[in-house]
Amino acid sequence: MVFCYYPQGYKKTLVILPGWGFDCQMFEECCLQRNIVAPAGPLVKNAWSELASFLEKNRLKQVDILGWSLGAAWAVEFSKRHEDLAEGLILVSARAAWPLEMIADLERQIREDRIKALKKFYLTAFYSQKADYRLFRQKHLSRLLELWMEKDLLKGLKFLLDFPVSPHVFKRTRLLMVHGSNDLVAPPEAMPSISSSKGCKKVIMKGTGHLPFLHPEFPHILEDL
Repeated sequence: MVFCYYPQGYKKTLVILPGWGFDCQMFEECCLQRNIVAPAGPLVKNAWSELASFLEKNRLKQVDILGWSLGAAWAVEFSKRHEDLAEGLILVSARAAWPLEMIADLERQIREDRIKALKKFYLTAFYSQKADYRLFRQKHLSRLLELWMEKDLLKGLKFLLDFPVSPHVFKRTRLLMVHGSNDLVAPPEAMPSISSSKGCKKVIMKGTGHLPFLHPEFPHILEDL
């Protein structure tokens, strides 16, 4: 698995791990004042050591890890194994577990018509974020429909089933959990039960769906970590 480093001249570095069916370009509008590390392709399981090696090779220690949706589950698994590298953990739209029937339905839709299934999922994800969805259609939709092939989408769904976010207490990593109040994909009540002895802050972004990081207040919340 390949990771890329985008230095921006900031003191802090943020690893961004995107959600299922999306990519890291979704964060371009967020104005995050951080150097960025991002995967070059879909997240795959058992690649946690590869990210650790990449960070160490580039002398990036004590970074913040931002995981969104599927990326949140990936981020938790990484941080459990390499807590010495994760100074802060930001979980956006995370679920403790993904319902089997929900995953099975998505799998069926993907096999029947990948394009139609993705478009339907995007509409659900952007629920109550109409302005964000309009920009998404103009800037990202065509690219993502070409990027995400059936095999990678199905692997991602299997990952969600194989790696639920089980209860855990981090000892050295600060924790921030951000959720959209109107999220239909990962409702706030489905947030995982994890915490940190270094502090755990939970924020519900009112009026947002599965992409609460597009809210203009998100960068300010991130700085409070």
